[in-house]
Amino acid sequence: MHTIAWFHDPTGGGPIYFHSRAALGQQAFLGFRPDTGTELAAVCTRRFRAHDPFVATAYALLAEDRPGPPGADGTCRAGAGQP
Repeated sequence: MHTIAWFHDPTGGGPIYFHSRAALGQQAFLGFRPDTGTELAAVCTRRFRAHDPFVATAYALLAEDRPGPPGADGTCRAGAGQP
């Protein structure tokens, strides 16, 4: 399914919104997962080919089920992510 400018894929954890484009020599992918607060921007400089793995790889990274950022579940984790 897509909106006017973004593709919208429902998932078990919530929707994924993304958009990708290609031009001669460049490709770009921009995606967002509101349920995890994950954003992904990926660009590459190479010629677009049918079945190119760039967009599929970027989408797979965005779709991975990972825990949200510290405190996203409502708990306070002071020092989370610190060595």
